[in-house]
Amino acid sequence: MKRMITVLLALGMLALLLSACGAGSSPERVVKTYFEAVKAGDLEKAISCFQPSVQRQYEAATSLSDSLIGAFGVNIDSSTLLGGLVGMVNSDTYRDYEFQVSGVRQSGDTRAVVEVVVRIGGNETGTATVQCVRIDGQWYLEK
Repeated sequence: MKRMITVLLALGMLALLLSACGAGSSPERVVKTYFEAVKAGDLEKAISCFQPSVQRQYEAATSLSDSLIGAFGVNIDSSTLLGGLVGMVNSDTYRDYEFQVSGVRQSGDTRAVVEVVVRIGGNETGTATVQCVRIDGQWYLEK
């Protein structure tokens, strides 16, 4: 029974994540939403911006971490398992950064690259490119 409740909760979370970032999206909007989540330290919102396969990987990693805690008392940060853009959310480093979309290059109907200017204290420190993919009419970050 406990396992069934866990599965139902996980499915509910996945449905919530899938709907949070993609609705009414564009490549620019999904990237802005992601960086807003990074600055706020909002892991759930950040994960919702990734393509569904990454969201499922995160859910699986979270489930694995929960199982290890229950069985062995071992705690693994599931966002660390996925690394990269997901790992940014758990770092206080990016809270004072400013992220501004400077351009979008769309490649057909399903791919786009979003250019982002990164600033610290008003000074430009560099640029980043973020790959996006359109799946079932919604835009997501591509990992």
